[in-house]
Amino acid sequence: MNKESFETRELEDIPPERLDVLLSLFFMHVRKLDGGEYEPQTLTCFQVFIVTFVKWASRIQLSISDKEFEKSRTVLESKRKSLRRQGKGQKPNKAQPLTTDEIEKLWEEKQLGGHSPQSLIRTVWFNNTVYFGWRARDEHRKLRFGDIQFRRDVGDDQEYAIWLFERGSKTRSGATEFCHDRQFCPRMYATGNDRCPVKFLKFYMEHHRPEEMRNPDDPFYLAVIQSPKSSVWYKRQPLGEHSLGNFMKSMAKATKLEGRKVNHSGRHTMLSALRQAGVSALDISQLSGHKNLYSVFIILWYTHT
Repeated sequence: MNKESFETRELEDIPPERLDVLLSLFFMHVRKLDGGEYEPQTLTCFQVFIVTFVKWASRIQLSISDKEFEKSRTVLESKRKSLRRQGKGQKPNKAQPLTTDEIEKLWEEKQLGGHSPQSLIRTVWFNNTVYFGWRARDEHRKLRFGDIQFRRDVGDDQEYAIWLFERGSKTRSGATEFCHDRQFCPRMYATGNDRCPVKFLKFYMEHHRPEEMRNPDDPFYLAVIQSPKSSVWYKRQPLGEHSLGNFMKSMAKATKLEGRKVNHSGRHTMLSALRQAGVSALDISQLSGHKNLYSVFIILWYTHT
């Protein structure tokens, strides 16, 4: 460790000018545990996270664009250019969030709605992703009928659906069932309009499922009857993993949406909407199920680059 990089103070106690020097050294030399280089976008997330933390912890008004961070900005941009020349930063397979116009198109072309068994189950899947923050397949696939319940708070007529049981995911063990490892149980509130998410969820759970598939431990997503001859639209068997994993891809193809739209696009859409609404990264991480804020910053950066 050279003299220039030696520092014993807490991060929030380091003056901006000194922090600028340390950030410059950090961007020049940081590597993964295996010695490999990070993606250019990841280095930018490091920059955002560090400066944001210092601003919060020290109560000092700081911005990455301040003149105090001019040197580290220059070093970072140089490093990003170097990494791109090495082929880093190319994300052709990155899931892209849906725009407001694209979501509107899915409704207008009846890919979403209650027009058919397929459109209804896709609508339920999309709303579960957006309102509960579920991952593309992981949490959807493990869901059981009794994991979601409909409620009203005392003295409040607004109905909502609440996700009570977490059965484990990529980052959550599911060891504690009731109310998850998260700090709260995610809710989906009724909106009272034609696209009310609770209305479509109740249609699916209470009106179009077979009676014998409404036990708490029954699989939530059921295979579709293509041409139903009654109010029962779904089979007495779980929806296949392949079918569940291709919901967004099929809808995007049918409506000719541009860019790479896959199931994970729904989750990115939720994260993007919360960010634009000014929700803090901490609150977003609680809904999305991420264990650390760094993961949230990475995703929020990817959804806006």
